Amino acid sequence: MEFKLPQLGNKLFISGNYDSMSYIGTKKPLEHLDLFAIGYKGAADELAEKSASSHSNLTKDSLVYPVIFLYRHYLELRLKQMYLRFTDNPDTKNLNHNLLITWEKTKPIIEKANLGVEKEELRKTLQATENYIKQFGKKDLDSYVYRYPFAKSKKKQEDLKSYFDGEVRIDLLHLKERMNELENLFFGTIAQLEYIDEVKQMYIDESRE
Repeated sequence: MEFKLPQLGNKLFISGNYDSMSYIGTKKPLEHLDLFAIGYKGAADELAEKSASSHSNLTKDSLVYPVIFLYRHYLELRLKQMYLRFTDNPDTKNLNHNLLITWEKTKPIIEKANLGVEKEELRKTLQATENYIKQFGKKDLDSYVYRYPFAKSKKKQEDLKSYFDGEVRIDLLHLKERMNELENLFFGTIAQLEYIDEVKQMYIDESRE
């Protein structure tokens, strides 16, 4: 393999050939939230599989950080997607990275979409979902922990402090399975609410004819 170094004049972002080309950008960012969520979760899934199949401790112990960050960001995107898409007057100004706050805004939307589900079953599903989100929030409330190995310093010359008190073991395939469960709920909720919107629009269109 040729060993290359940065070269003057090289560009980082070019259109390239068809096989290696991806498209980004949209004038309708709300519609693009779905694509973002799919991308982050898909990347996390592939890295989790790669980590699990690797015999290298370096691979396992380095991939765990991007995997958890990608899953966390996927979760944040899905929650915000449902809140922004299916709330009549969403508060876009005060959106932040706090999963627990966003969950509280999104939970009524999921309840509304699943009114046909048996009441006790829905209660347990929502309780389990909230438990998952709280576990993520407990480990990384504001989306910093898995991006850096240390917390932000409050003083100029303060020693860097680790987010972790000691060694923590995490089964990434187990985490992947739990995230799939969340995606099943979120995807089903979004599909149901989009169907309701389509039916409403159909009746509106018919009434105008």
